[in-house]
Amino acid sequence: MTRNLRKHLNEEKENNYQKAIKYVIAKTGLKKNTFPEQCPYTLEQLINDDWFSDTINIQF
Repeated sequence: MTRNLRKHLNEEKENNYQKAIKYVIAKTGLKKNTFPEQCPYTLEQLINDDWFSDTINIQF
């Protein structure tokens, strides 16, 4: 990933998070206070393909 792309994604992270929260609220009817006011994840976590799967342990 280029430095420019990383910088852009980091600058837009909060804006995109707020848009995502609005979308989820519209689709689910959940209350806004259900979600953190700011994105709780770092850019490195968000772009790491394996990060989320490492944070949960789902057993079927």
